[in-house]
Amino acid sequence: NGVCLAGVGLTPDVLVEVDEQTYAAHTAMFAAVPEQCRENIARTAEFTRAHLDDFCTMKKLAFVGKGVGAEMAKEGALKVLETLLVPAIHYEYEEYLHGPLCAIDGEMHGFYFLCEDGDKERMLKVAQAHDSFAPNAYVVTGDASVTGERVLNLVTSGDDATVPFEVILLPQFISSEVPVKLGTVNKGMVQFRKFDDLVKMKAIVFYDDLGKDCREEEIPADMEDVAAEYREKLMDAVSEEDEEIMMMYLEGEEVPEDMIMRA
Repeated sequence: NGVCLAGVGLTPDVLVEVDEQTYAAHTAMFAAVPEQCRENIARTAEFTRAHLDDFCTMKKLAFVGKGVGAEMAKEGALKVLETLLVPAIHYEYEEYLHGPLCAIDGEMHGFYFLCEDGDKERMLKVAQAHDSFAPNAYVVTGDASVTGERVLNLVTSGDDATVPFEVILLPQFISSEVPVKLGTVNKGMVQFRKFDDLVKMKAIVFYDDLGKDCREEEIPADMEDVAAEYREKLMDAVSEEDEEIMMMYLEGEEVPEDMIMRA
């Protein structure tokens, strides 16, 4: 006799007839989820505590996954970006291989959500290559045979219905624990209290934590050298786009703001 099971890898409005064995396997899987979730939370909490000092130094991050893991990479990057206010990008694994991988440097922390299909070994090799270049690569996996100091092993069903609740835990813990450690809970804007407008050569200063009260002021003395350095880089870049700007810049003339913006 067949039984009807709703939503197994299908859209919510689709019913599919399955045999009792398949039904029993899925109900057993979901029945195990609460205990697996508690175990994964405990493991992620311990892992976060062990690496918290390193997480607090992160300047830019890349989250990489495949399939459901790619969706969680996106969610993880957004979560970290909005809480830590550090640059965070996300990529589907194959896209990551076609360019962004070359952007890895000593400041890039990578978080690799290993898939459970034939690309798992390839993903692991990419993470290992990252780690050999800069020891900032972290791996999240349900494969207990994958081990290492920066490997978070989780209990997983391997099913797309539960995997999101497993791999997203690390970005969530990072987003909650790092601000506590740094003393920046709900004060992320403090890290960006001032920044320079390199076109106008003015400082934009925030006077609240929500970015509503911001004022244009003179660049403070302690930021003048950095502003000058990046202003020069800006002018070099726009000069390559506009010959008139290049000539004005080389001759020491003031380049109008509208010309810089247009270039």
